[in-house]
Amino acid sequence: MAQIFNDPGVYVVEEREAQVLEPVAPEMPACIIGPLFQIADQDNVTATGTILDNDTLDVTTNDSVALSYPSLTDVDNPVDTNSVVVELVKTDGRREVLPETDSDTNTILTITESDVTVHFGDSGVGDLFTAFQDINDKWLAKSVDYTAASPDLSGLIGAEIHINYRAARHDLVGRVLLAEGKGDTQIVLGKADEDNPLGLAGGLATTVAPSTPHYYVPTKDYLTQVGGTVDEATEIGAALERIEPKQVHGVALLTSNELSHQAVINHCAAMSVPEEKMYRFAWTSKPIPTREEVMEYQSLDPATDTISEIELKNGQSDILHQYGVSISNERGTVLFNEFSMTIDGEEKRLPAYYLAAAYCAFKASLPPQQGLTNYPVSGIANEVFYQKGYFKPSHLRKISNGGIFVVLQDVKDGPVNCRAQWTTNMFDNETKQVSVQYSKDAYSYGFIKTLDPLIGVNNITDSVMETIEETAIGYIDTKTGTLINSGELIAINRNESNAARVDVEQRVEFQSPLDLIVAKMVY
Repeated sequence: MAQIFNDPGVYVVEEREAQVLEPVAPEMPACIIGPLFQIADQDNVTATGTILDNDTLDVTTNDSVALSYPSLTDVDNPVDTNSVVVELVKTDGRREVLPETDSDTNTILTITESDVTVHFGDSGVGDLFTAFQDINDKWLAKSVDYTAASPDLSGLIGAEIHINYRAARHDLVGRVLLAEGKGDTQIVLGKADEDNPLGLAGGLATTVAPSTPHYYVPTKDYLTQVGGTVDEATEIGAALERIEPKQVHGVALLTSNELSHQAVINHCAAMSVPEEKMYRFAWTSKPIPTREEVMEYQSLDPATDTISEIELKNGQSDILHQYGVSISNERGTVLFNEFSMTIDGEEKRLPAYYLAAAYCAFKASLPPQQGLTNYPVSGIANEVFYQKGYFKPSHLRKISNGGIFVVLQDVKDGPVNCRAQWTTNMFDNETKQVSVQYSKDAYSYGFIKTLDPLIGVNNITDSVMETIEETAIGYIDTKTGTLINSGELIAINRNESNAARVDVEQRVEFQSPLDLIVAKMVY
């Protein structure tokens, strides 16, 4: 309503112009949780500086030498004693692994978490010379007389002792690490090797998404603990707590434990409620059911009963189907395919949770609305197992219809793709499509980040109401044609019961992947 001024004079009327806020596109990085190790298996980090000479090769005594682990990152990081390999590296480059005992079971090596002791004597403790006599004589002079009281050991002179090992990175447990690119990731996580699970997952992540930042949460080693002191539920629970305040989206665990995967799905669901505003999606896995598990599922006794190969595959597809149905949550998906990849020149078979971690990282590098069904992903696997060629099409269809993310590969060493990008909630198209969940989360994140600057610093005035309205319309317009098909602002009102609240109502149609083409033939 225009103001009316009756008296003569000049009047200044102030009116604040609405400032439309710039739409924000949020980051939605992946986060991978698992054990982290330091791997020492290269000459530049394994050399102990101890060279075999005439003094150390005096086999008439019980001499021994205790060697600390070379290049150990932190003395509080426990060395995995089962991983320790002690080598002698000769001056010409030839190398030989030292056995822990000789053929007479005398001790050659004493391995502890703090050091390695090499025994050189031959009168009770151990006998390095006899050990190598038992292995071969290439380290010794050709004129060696094995029966001589003072044998010729010149073939060992100059050899250096190297110690290969892995040590748990307890110095990094409790931190959330951020890395981008293969070089940075290797510096942060160390070698991409199956002995270093989080490092291997990081290597996969940077292969499929080389320029996307990813979060990594190191834990203690729960994967190889059998009756040990590291509890998986405690480690996973603590890691999930650490990422609660972080702006992460996709979350993957390096474990085959079903309870841990249920925990991460519950975490993602709890963090995605409106009060938390930390939208998340879980990339989980389940191992392929074994023959024994199938037989128990079918109420058969593995000790006395038998099943055919087709009965085994029928049971495996049934169990996977039912597992997905039992979860029924749009906040997570389940992968089951094992796969192989080349590590240090050797082909290794890996569990499905590494495939889940790779897809978690890959999806973070794509536009949220990009579907994954039939989308080729290169560089992950030499061969994907338990897919076409193992299961019939009807088996794969049943597994998919349970809400399981089935990964396929047409030829060995070729790219992989998923059969259908399902979540475990198959209720309708809005809940079962992974890309729709990512689109909804990206839209919500962006809307929150765009309007956040108005909160607290502004009173609810007509100008602020107009700013909210124009910003909301601008946000919808910006996302239309990319993140959404269409959208409209229906209403914007001050809340009647809360004077500090403004209600914005909008109608949005999210993009959906093309999954079906039905051709009707009339003749």
